[in-house]
Amino acid sequence: MATKLSNASLLLAPDYRYFVVRDVGSDAGIGAADALATPGAPIAVSTDYELLIRVAQPELKVRAEAEVWDSDPGSEPGWHAEPIHTVECPTGHVVIGDFTGIRVIDFPLPTGAGVYAMRVLSRGRDDAIEKLRELVVSDVAELPTTEMLRVFDEFAGIEQYKVQMWRTGDAEDDDLD
Repeated sequence: MATKLSNASLLLAPDYRYFVVRDVGSDAGIGAADALATPGAPIAVSTDYELLIRVAQPELKVRAEAEVWDSDPGSEPGWHAEPIHTVECPTGHVVIGDFTGIRVIDFPLPTGAGVYAMRVLSRGRDDAIEKLRELVVSDVAELPTTEMLRVFDEFAGIEQYKVQMWRTGDAEDDDLD
């Protein structure tokens, strides 16, 4: 049975409808354009260096949680599971941030540097789209900006993502230089 070793979470409104999970030592963006061009518009795509997660809507903040496990924990009931991706983490220190590369949260991986399997779980995507639709057609747009943002914040976290990650091997030596 898998054991959860650590977790971190945050609320964020990602620029360009994406947020990323990557090692602090990895070059952001290498191969991202090709990964984002993946047919079928999956929720999660990856390069060897980062995991990119597409949110359903651009305005309401989403909840993002990262969990580090000692082995594959399996998917969870009530969550939609994406296919597993493999990402190298040469320093063993991960960041979660928006697509422009602004760090929002960072944390050390308790199992250290290496290659990690990452599974994205999601829920609340349709609910967030519907709530945003309701807000757009309501009178909320007529409110002063600060009041409008307060109303939007009431619905922060309806859309949720969980990234389960577990170490599967060593990073290549040339990535550790």
